[in-house]
Amino acid sequence: MNITAEKQRKLTDSERMDRRRTRDRNRRRVEIVKGQDIGPPPPVANPERRSAAEASFRVFCETYHREIFYLDWSKDLLRVLEKVERVVRNHDKIAIAMPRGSGKTQLCLSAAEWGMLTGLHRFVMLIFAVAKDSENAIDWFKLQWSENILLYEDFPEVCWPIRCLENDGRKAVGQRINGKRTKIGWAKNEIVLPTIDGSGLSGGVIRAASLDGHIRGAWAPTPDGGVMRPTLAICDDPQTDESARSQGPRGQTETRLRIINQTVQGLAGPDQQTAILVPCTVIQKGDLSDQILDRQKYPDYHGERTKRLYVWPRNKLLWEEYRELRDRAMRADEEPVEATEFYQERMATCGRKLDEPGNCAACPRLEVCMDAEALVDWDARKDDKRNLSSLQAAMHSLYKYGAAGFAAEFQNDPLIDDGVGVRLTAEMAAKRFNGRPRMEIPVACTELTMGIDVQQSSLWYVVAAWEPNFTGYVIDYGVWPKQQRTVFTLGDIVDSANSLQAVYPNRGVEGTIQAGLEELVAASLKTDFKRAGDAGSMRIGRMFVDCGKWGGVVQAVKHKVGGSAMMLSKGVGITAGKKPMAGLKKKLGERHDPNGHWYTPSTKGTREFQHVAIDTNYWKSFVHRALLTAPGDPGAMTLFGDSHDRHRLLAAHLTAETYTTPTSEKGVPVDEWSLRPGRPDNHWFDALVYATCAASFQGIVVTAMARASSQQRKLPPQMSLAELAKLAKQARKPL
Repeated sequence: MNITAEKQRKLTDSERMDRRRTRDRNRRRVEIVKGQDIGPPPPVANPERRSAAEASFRVFCETYHREIFYLDWSKDLLRVLEKVERVVRNHDKIAIAMPRGSGKTQLCLSAAEWGMLTGLHRFVMLIFAVAKDSENAIDWFKLQWSENILLYEDFPEVCWPIRCLENDGRKAVGQRINGKRTKIGWAKNEIVLPTIDGSGLSGGVIRAASLDGHIRGAWAPTPDGGVMRPTLAICDDPQTDESARSQGPRGQTETRLRIINQTVQGLAGPDQQTAILVPCTVIQKGDLSDQILDRQKYPDYHGERTKRLYVWPRNKLLWEEYRELRDRAMRADEEPVEATEFYQERMATCGRKLDEPGNCAACPRLEVCMDAEALVDWDARKDDKRNLSSLQAAMHSLYKYGAAGFAAEFQNDPLIDDGVGVRLTAEMAAKRFNGRPRMEIPVACTELTMGIDVQQSSLWYVVAAWEPNFTGYVIDYGVWPKQQRTVFTLGDIVDSANSLQAVYPNRGVEGTIQAGLEELVAASLKTDFKRAGDAGSMRIGRMFVDCGKWGGVVQAVKHKVGGSAMMLSKGVGITAGKKPMAGLKKKLGERHDPNGHWYTPSTKGTREFQHVAIDTNYWKSFVHRALLTAPGDPGAMTLFGDSHDRHRLLAAHLTAETYTTPTSEKGVPVDEWSLRPGRPDNHWFDALVYATCAASFQGIVVTAMARASSQQRKLPPQMSLAELAKLAKQARKPL
C-alpha cells in the first residue's frame, strides 16, 4: 500500500525504523531461501554402469567400493556374495561367520547400501551390540555418500543434496530443490534420503540402534504422509565377550537370540518378511553365533561358517622350526630374514593356489614342502606385504592369537578345553560307579553331608561321605516326593501326581515347600547310614539347604526339625569382574573359609536369615575336578552302584553346565559356569555342590597330594602345533 508524502511526514522516526527492519527481514528471508535452494541434481554420468551395479551386488561392490574389496574374491566370499544378494532381494535371512579381517561387516554394510540405492529397501536398520558401533556405521554411510566420486556420478539424486550439506546437519532443515524442501535427515543415528520429484529413492531411511535399545515397532513417515517399516536389518556382531559367556535360560545369549528371532524378525510388519543379515563371530561354544549358525537349530538362517585354514600343513615340525627362527629374530628386535628365507626355500614350487586342493601326495617334495596339503580360505590374503603366501600369513595369526584365539577368531570353531586337558562328559560321569551298595559309608570316611536344591514342585537332594583328604563318595541321591519313573525332568514333575502340590494339597506354594522340606529333612537327619564291614553307622553331620527364593520357609524348617545340623545356603556367582570372597573384610561374628570360597555373612541390621554364602563357580569346578580325578587318588569322587546305566540321569545333571575361564583385572583366571543350551536341569549338580561345600564347612580339606594330582591334569598355557594336533586327535576332531 502506497503511503502519500503527507502520511509519510506524519510517521514517527520509530515507525519508519520498524518498517525498514521489516523490509530488511523480508529481503534477508528471500535471500536465505534462494541460498538454500541447491538446484536440481546433475544427470546420471554413466547409466550403463549404474544399471549393471543395480543388477548385481558383486558388480556394485567391485564398481563403487574397489578400495575396500581390492583383492581377488575368494571362493568363500563369492558364495557369501551370492547368498547376501538373495537375502536382500527375497527378504531372506543369513548368518555369516568368517575369519577376522575377511570384511564381513563391510560386505553387509555395502549390501544395505545396495538395497537402499536400488530401491529394494526404503528403510534399513543397523543393529549392533554396542550403540557406539552403530553410530560409527552411520558415519560410514555419510562418508560414502559425501565423498565417493563414482557414487556421486551415478546416484546424483542421493549424493548431490548430501554433498551440499557439507556434513553440517543444520543445513538439512531448510535445504530446497526448485523451492521444495528435500526433507533430508542428517543425525548421528539416522540418515533420511532427500525427497526429489521423480526420484524413487525419496525419503529412504537408514537408522542405527543397539540390540538392547528401543527397536520394537520402529517406523518412519513417507514423503506422501504414509508410514513405512524397516524391511532390512543388519545385526552386526550381536554379542559381546560378556554376553557370550552368559548362557542358559536366563542368560544374555538367550535374551539376545530372542530379540533377533522375535523383535527384529517382526520389524517389517504383518504383510512382509524382514530381510536379516547377521555377520558374527563365534566366541565360545554354545554362544549366540554358534547357535544361530547351526542349520539344524536355525535352518532359516542358512548359516555360513568359513575358516582361515581348512586343512593344516602336513609338515608341522618344519613350521615349528620356522617359528623358532622368527621368534628369535623378534626377541632381538630384528627382521626375521632367516625365517623368511627358511620358508622361501621350502615353499610349494608346483604353482598351485593355496585355496585350491592339489595333488600333494604324488609330489617328490612332499616331506620338505611347508605348503604341502595345506588348504586356506583365500589365496590372495597375505595380511602383510612381507609375507610370501596366504599360509604364512595364517600361521602368523596362529602365533599372534594363540591356539584358542585362532580357533575362535579365524576358524569360528572355539576350542572346548580352553587349556584344560579333559572336560567331564555325561558318559564319563555315569561310569564313576565304585561298586559299593547304596547308602553304605566307606570305613575311612569321617563326615557325612547332604545338599538340597529347593524347587517349587520338588526337592532334589544328594548325600555324600568324605574322607579327611576330601575323597568323596556319593552314597545316595533322589527327589522328594519320590518319583515312579527313572527318567524325568523338572517339567515332568510340575503337573504330575508326584509333585509337592499334589502330595501336600490345599496349601499355597510356601506351604507345600515347607511341608515337603520338613518331611525330607526330618527323615534324613534321623537315618542311620551303615558303615562298610559292620563298623557301625553315621548320621548326617551337616546339611546345606538352598534358601535363594524361599529363605523364610527354609528358616522355619530349620527351627522346627533341622536344628544345628541344618544350614541355610545361598549361591553367589563370583565372576572375573567381582571381588573374590577371600578379599572380603571379615566382620564381627562372621565365619570365613580359610581358602576363601564360602563365608557366613553378618545379618545384623538386615532382613536376611543367617546363612552360608557359597562361591558356586569355585565349587562347581571343584566337583568336576573331583569327578575327573582317578579313583584311588586323594580327592577323587565316585558314585555308589555297579552300573553306569543307573546314573545316566544324574550324569546329565552333573554335565548340564559348562564354563569359560576369563581373567580378572589382577590376572587371576576365574571359572564362570552357565547352563548349556537346551539343558535346563542341573538340580542334582547344585545339590552335590552344597553337600561338597558342607564338607569344607565341617573341616574337610584338600591335601597337598590331591592338589598336585589336580594340577597335573592341566596342559601348559602355550601349546605347540604338535601338542595341538595330539589334543585334537584325542578329542577325535579333525585339526
